[in-house]
Amino acid sequence: MNWTAERDGQLKELHAKRVSPAFIASWMRWPPSAVRARLIELGLAKPMSPKAASITAMAKASSLAAKSATAKASVPLRAIETLRDAFDEEEEIKTKPGCPRGHLLSEAKIAALYRTAGGTYR
Repeated sequence: MNWTAERDGQLKELHAKRVSPAFIASWMRWPPSAVRARLIELGLAKPMSPKAASITAMAKASSLAAKSATAKASVPLRAIETLRDAFDEEEEIKTKPGCPRGHLLSEAKIAALYRTAGGTYR
């Protein structure tokens, strides 16, 4: 894609309004990869991390394979899910005895905190 000063101005203006690169690409009917690459060249966006790039590549390969009925998926969906889970810092919600799931305080202590703040828990 040929980037002119006018197109660069439009791109900078839309990026300044905090519009996502995907929306800019669909709105201006420019290729999404060209928009992202140009934002990186202009110093307005950071390049993707290697892990994010691999997830994007796997997802793209999976979606292309799904679109084509004759093509076989080269990357199983489980591999993509595994990489997505790698971003989670905690594997499960922490639990403590006598506490609701995901809470680190018991119901009684939570109710006491609400009472001291002047509210009701239930």
